[in-house]
Amino acid sequence: MEGLEIQQNGKITKKNFLRKDIAQEFCVHSRDLRPVFALKQVATILPRGKCFIFNIGMMKMVIGVEKIYIFNLGDSEVESKFIPEITRRIKDDLGENKLYFFVLEVALIYRQQKMIRRLRKLEVSAQIVLEKIEKDFGETVLEKLLLLKKRISTFEIQSKENESAILEILEDEEALGDLDLGQKQVKNVDEVESILESFLEQLEEMIYKISELKENIDDTQEIESLKLHARRNVIIRFDLLATMIMGGLAFLTVLTGIYGMNIKNNLEKDFSAFVYLSLGMGFFFLLFVIVFVWYFKRKKVI
Repeated sequence: MEGLEIQQNGKITKKNFLRKDIAQEFCVHSRDLRPVFALKQVATILPRGKCFIFNIGMMKMVIGVEKIYIFNLGDSEVESKFIPEITRRIKDDLGENKLYFFVLEVALIYRQQKMIRRLRKLEVSAQIVLEKIEKDFGETVLEKLLLLKKRISTFEIQSKENESAILEILEDEEALGDLDLGQKQVKNVDEVESILESFLEQLEEMIYKISELKENIDDTQEIESLKLHARRNVIIRFDLLATMIMGGLAFLTVLTGIYGMNIKNNLEKDFSAFVYLSLGMGFFFLLFVIVFVWYFKRKKVI
């Protein structure tokens, strides 16, 4: 697997790494390196042997005392931003700081900034979609809303996985001490704990903002659904009224059909019979509509 080796003096070397060679160098089991060699993204901070394995949000590294190995070179931002930042700060600011603490801090800051940028993009996208929903809750906007909710849910899952990985270390005193790679000095342990706590606070704040964003979207979606239900109910009421009117008219067609049959009843040439029959049919139709409207209003159907 292709990766980079960064030494304590800031020297960078691109290499092809074998899992067994890294396992022998840092005295770890080959299976412990699975988080950095596997394609599946698993949030991990795992102290083992002479190193700890780090995999937080596509940041895949094996961090030792004097060198670190970075594996996820497929991420353009890792090569263009993270690695230059590591080498610059190693040369300028390392001093007495331990390389592995320094890299851990820079990696978490880099990941934090990337997550903040992603959250801001989601917030902007959500604002745009919500504004469109208020104007037109059409099929296109609904598709955008569903895609946005999927992106937000994915980001929330990743954030919570990162949070779990950090909490697992912070709640395990032995594992926290192992991040000092064998020295377990109180000062160093307090330093790494402070680094992790700072990242955890940012994670918790982002998770809270994500939950607020999801709640706003759900509330808006629910309001629009209520509006659609109200419109649907109005349509149903009109459909019911139209059905009643058509029923009344259908009954009148029966009467007119009987009246117009080819059977002489001595009323065909009587104009007054036509008038009375027409008025009676009209009166019956109005009475029919009034009775049914009154009945359905009483039952609170319309």
